[in-house]
Amino acid sequence: MEKKAFCQFLLERYANGIASEEEVQELFAELEKRTDEQEWEEMINQVFLQTGQDLSYDKSYWHPVIESILAVREIGTPVRNIRLKRWLVAASVIAVMGVSAYLWWQSNNKEQQQKATIARQEIKAGSNGAVLTLADGSTIVLDSLGNGVIAEEQGAAAAVLQDGKLSYKPSGEHAHEIVYNTMTTPRGRQFRMSLPDGTQVWLNSASSIRYPTAFIGKERKVEISGEAFFEVKQKANQPFIVQAGSKAEIQVLGTDFNVNAYNNEPSLNTTLLDGAVKVNGRLLKPGQQAKISTDQSDYVQLIEGIDINKVMAWKNGRFSFEGATIEEIMRQIERWYDVDVVFEGKRPRVEFEGQMTRNVSLNGLIAVMKRSGVNMRLEGRTLIVLP
Repeated sequence: MEKKAFCQFLLERYANGIASEEEVQELFAELEKRTDEQEWEEMINQVFLQTGQDLSYDKSYWHPVIESILAVREIGTPVRNIRLKRWLVAASVIAVMGVSAYLWWQSNNKEQQQKATIARQEIKAGSNGAVLTLADGSTIVLDSLGNGVIAEEQGAAAAVLQDGKLSYKPSGEHAHEIVYNTMTTPRGRQFRMSLPDGTQVWLNSASSIRYPTAFIGKERKVEISGEAFFEVKQKANQPFIVQAGSKAEIQVLGTDFNVNAYNNEPSLNTTLLDGAVKVNGRLLKPGQQAKISTDQSDYVQLIEGIDINKVMAWKNGRFSFEGATIEEIMRQIERWYDVDVVFEGKRPRVEFEGQMTRNVSLNGLIAVMKRSGVNMRLEGRTLIVLP
């Protein structure tokens, strides 16, 4: 039997659930060393689409899911090679033919029927956007605005939007009083901006920064909530200060650092990448993190050897699951997808590893989570985590 016919034979037996373990292993081997995607697509179409099923899902929908499949593992459950390989072969098939045929292939499986239902409740990943609040209280939604000046306040710098990034252009007038603006990213949004002094700020979802439209006086001071990454413009005679809630004052000496100050996280964390900062008077060196408990005293604990890639994952367009609890991950999901998470019954005990793209839809993320043993149900914009 020629190889193409043999592979089609294996696919047919696998699709009908009658393949022996030896035949499954042979199919895995052929999929792993495949070189002709078009030939495999034709075979799969012939095997799985004979009923006239419509390929209504784009392949790209599943690519971020596939790249993240091995980012999770369940605690206390041995990794069975055959189970892992079954998922890998499914992923390979998805990559070749798209998800519709895969859903049909698994149509007798109740879990897959539920997944098909969830897919109709498409919730996309977060995107760039924010709301600018001016000194007079008026607001401007920046999500879909074009390039140009979007706000000019009396005696203040003009706010200019260029390619989705906000910056300030001096008005030419001398500022006699401090005028404040506030940039806010709702859940499901992130944003990058340049402060009037040239300092670069990246805001994670559900975050805000309050700042003057011109830095006058002896210091440059801003206030934040949520999470932000700073690249501070050096000015030796005008120190930069970040006030993070009532817990932390961060004095900056020209540096790159990240502040995670969400009020529903157990601690307020300042992580230094380069330069130097002082958190409540304690000096940090690059690679260190200052941790302040949100429910105890203002004591600053210095942590050495921080995984910078994990801290900066959000800015680089990724989720970091490394060592995170299910609760921590669900809080990330709430903020990025603008959903509410509810735990139903006993919370799953799982261990997560690695990172995955934040560009995947919520449905794709649910698929990955289910493969790790975390079952979920999506009802509107409520994500229910099942025991």
